Amino acid sequence: RLIQRAKRFWPAFVVAGLANALFGLLDAGFVMLLEPLVSKGLVGRDPETLARAPVFVIVIVALRGVAAFVSGYTMAWIGQKVVAEFRCQVFSKLLRLPAEFFDRESSGNLLAKITYNADKIARTSSSALTILLRESAFLISGLIYMLYTNWRLTLFFFISFPAIAAVVRVATRRFKKASHNMQDAMGTMTALGSESLQGYQTIRIFGAEAQAEENFKKTVERFRRKFMSMIATQNLSTPLIQLLAATGLALVLYVSLSELQSGRLTEGEFIAMVSLMMASLRPLKQLSSVNSQLSEGLVAAQSLFDILDEPEERDSGTVDLPTLSGEVVMENVTYCYGENSPALIDVSFSVKPGQLVAIVGPSGAGKSTLLNLLMRFYHPTKGRILLDGHDLESLTLSCIRRNMSLVSQTVTLFNDTIRNNVCFGLKEVPSDEKIIEVLKQAHAWHFVKELPGQLDAMVGEGGSNLSGGQRQRLAIARALLHNTPILLLDEATSALDTESERHIQAALDALMTDRTTFVVAHRLSTIQHADMILVLEGGRLVEQGTHQSLLAKGGVYSRLYRLQFGEPQLGTTTS
Repeated sequence: RLIQRAKRFWPAFVVAGLANALFGLLDAGFVMLLEPLVSKGLVGRDPETLARAPVFVIVIVALRGVAAFVSGYTMAWIGQKVVAEFRCQVFSKLLRLPAEFFDRESSGNLLAKITYNADKIARTSSSALTILLRESAFLISGLIYMLYTNWRLTLFFFISFPAIAAVVRVATRRFKKASHNMQDAMGTMTALGSESLQGYQTIRIFGAEAQAEENFKKTVERFRRKFMSMIATQNLSTPLIQLLAATGLALVLYVSLSELQSGRLTEGEFIAMVSLMMASLRPLKQLSSVNSQLSEGLVAAQSLFDILDEPEERDSGTVDLPTLSGEVVMENVTYCYGENSPALIDVSFSVKPGQLVAIVGPSGAGKSTLLNLLMRFYHPTKGRILLDGHDLESLTLSCIRRNMSLVSQTVTLFNDTIRNNVCFGLKEVPSDEKIIEVLKQAHAWHFVKELPGQLDAMVGEGGSNLSGGQRQRLAIARALLHNTPILLLDEATSALDTESERHIQAALDALMTDRTTFVVAHRLSTIQHADMILVLEGGRLVEQGTHQSLLAKGGVYSRLYRLQFGEPQLGTTTS
């Protein structure tokens, strides 16, 4: 599969292959020049041969340099092109994978795959293939020369090659296993490092620096052991291969004495052949190291192909409505995370267009899961969801997502400008006047205008240049700008102070007019005016109604309300 990706660069491969072959031939030719230099120049004392030798040396070295540049640059270009496209394809695939995939995979491990593992592929397609082509050309040309000069000595030299092949085969298996383990360890180390750096405040406030250091040290040590296992295999196989080749060379030296005495081998041929055989130890060493690089690269490629082979987010819907009115119906919806107990059980309700629906309940009741089902990040295990009378599964994903906006309690801002963050996802960037108007509605313009560059101010990684409340107000401004018929607010005002919340709530009230809005809230004071309140507990919809009707019932909502506002529950006494 990796070769298939590189096929379309075949012209560059041809150029690189010819340059590498020329490099290997020139290396072998340099050694072959010893035969006429010794036989004719030194032994035969031919002055013309001695005069030409320096010219040949300069020409060969110059051509070798050109071949090295062309092959090295071209192979690196091919490697980086293949890896760049590979990385982009994997990243594009990640953006289209279902939510369940990210539930089971850590972001650090995925990051290691598209950085560290992809780099291994680049090394395979450039450095390793360069060595493979160069040294193969050297060995093949040298072998042809040795067979032509004296086939008997050549056969003696190759007696050790079956044993060399056996060593390479065993080493290859060990390299693949070691590479797989090492890349897994790298993913774990990246994930742990990312978590620790993002949570540095938590680590420091609890005085857990030593614990974090120890955890990271253990992960680094695990990676080091896996890496050293591969290095041990490489450094054991290489000298063993050279020892076996040297054994063949020693046998050649022993037999060559009789060849010299019988006249079947001249002094020049003897020196050239022995020099080629000794020089072949270097390619054998290089090729044995290529074995480890190829193993690393192939294991790394497989980890990326595994991502590409993952099934994408299901989008079997065929109905693509330009806009929705906002009618939402849930019919006996149950959802389970894998084989775990249900997160939602037999939930049913009906919402008319333009209604404000609040979702309340204790932590773990299934509030966020309900929103995820509405956005079709997950699919109901049982039951169905209807939007404007259409089964959610029959609508295209683009139709659903185009008609919904989300502001969650965990705000996602990118390391970009205020303008680009607020306009994120829009096909056309609105005018600055429109953006400023939205920022004012979200009670954000008063701090944005004080920033250097205003709309062009950078927010930093994850919005690090802004406070929590400021980040959340930008997220609200983004939702306001998208102006969708369905609005999902998951604790959208949780990071705001009382004064800011009052302004935001007024802006949201205006925004929610003629717009279906689902609000997940823990602060019950913010949802008392909701048209409908859904009360979840243990994944079940235990109550639904207005604020006053639910208080009058004296059930779960009433209990939550009285606990939150410190009022005594019915039936209790006060002193």
